[in-house]
Amino acid sequence: MSDARWDRVKALFGEALETPAERRAEWVRQECGSDLELQRDVEGLLRLHQTPDLVLDRAPLTPLNGWWGQAELPAGAVLSGRHRVVRKVASGGLGDVYEATDMETGARVALKFVRTALGDSPVAEARFVREVKLAQTISHPNVCCTLSLEMHEGQRYCVMEFLEGETLAERLAAQGAFTPAEALPIVRQMCEALAAAHAAGVVHRDFKPGN
Repeated sequence: MSDARWDRVKALFGEALETPAERRAEWVRQECGSDLELQRDVEGLLRLHQTPDLVLDRAPLTPLNGWWGQAELPAGAVLSGRHRVVRKVASGGLGDVYEATDMETGARVALKFVRTALGDSPVAEARFVREVKLAQTISHPNVCCTLSLEMHEGQRYCVMEFLEGETLAERLAAQGAFTPAEALPIVRQMCEALAAAHAAGVVHRDFKPGN
């Protein structure tokens, strides 16, 4: 599959996730038109997304090509005149995350980018902006703080607090299942975080150990 083709599949997959489940199949058929192979690829990703315990947040099959013209942002790059890149820390199906330094405050921050293929889609870009603005309304110790939405040379990114640690999926893979006593405080914290999101009118539609 070519890079352009894979970008198209991922873009449609991301937009399909935002379509109500009862209308999703028809939406995919309409968007793919007569391209049955494209429809099959998108539907395949959607089926994988429903697989229990599956983590899709892995490194992409193709490099991320953004405004900087490289596979990834180099250390030392300065964005919006304020955020100096330290290193790339994560790569997922829809974007990449970098550690950076806020040059005004000296704080460590995380910069989250959407992929160029998604950024070129008005629907995907509008969704990204909406999600960032909604995230900014949630204030709770168990929810990562979203600080701002920025733009640099046409590329959108959001700025978040930088947190050290591992995902729940990584913890389970490394050490196995929790005992009830270990699990209970973690589950309580997750429930409190979800309650804070719900109180702000936000529903997390991809809640899983990898996230």
